[in-house]
Amino acid sequence: EKVREWDYPVSCQVRRVTKNGALRWRSTKWVMVSTALIDKHVGLEEIGEGIWRVYFRQKLLGYFDEKSLRIQDEKGRLKRNYV
Repeated sequence: EKVREWDYPVSCQVRRVTKNGALRWRSTKWVMVSTALIDKHVGLEEIGEGIWRVYFRQKLLGYFDEKSLRIQDEKGRLKRNYV
């Protein structure tokens, strides 16, 4: 059985996680997400000046900070490295 596509809310920017486990940010930068999500789409919802919630389907993965180009979990821990 095939898993159907997920429809993110219109308030989210939808990005595809590439073969290196990262997503492209602002055309020139890379943000590591997870190799487990290769070829999947994630949703980014801006909640403040340069701060975004990152979702895979309905699951909150963490918070993305445009300044550091890193994703933190809900407790503020950095788990991912630069690409």
